[in-house]
Amino acid sequence: MSTIETSCPRAEKRIAVGQPRYPSPPRIRIRIAGEGSDTGGERRPAAGPRAAVLFTILAGAKRHHLEPWAYVTDVLVKLAAETDDLDALLPDRWALPHPEHVLNYRLEESRQKRARQKAKRTARRRAGQ
Repeated sequence: MSTIETSCPRAEKRIAVGQPRYPSPPRIRIRIAGEGSDTGGERRPAAGPRAAVLFTILAGAKRHHLEPWAYVTDVLVKLAAETDDLDALLPDRWALPHPEHVLNYRLEESRQKRARQKAKRTARRRAGQ
């Protein structure tokens, strides 16, 4: 079984700050579905990059407030059909003809948060000049 091992970010921060009395950081084992599974003794090394591509597509859907299942299924079906218009599959452009799959839950709240963060960043930059 192939795993991707990564340490806990909080534990890394404690070590980075220099507190040596803490125990070593715990290891987290993540198994990606289909990654490295055995089929007749042969490994499938391309499964990890495929999973990474799928996670990237899901991250784009989340970032653009799209319903993940609808976006991923439509993109995968169109990619399997070998469409030439790949730009139409980008999340921001895909949302225009599919407004029913745009998640409006807490959308205004996230926009306000983004505006506050931008205002803070601008104020810090002005204070540093």
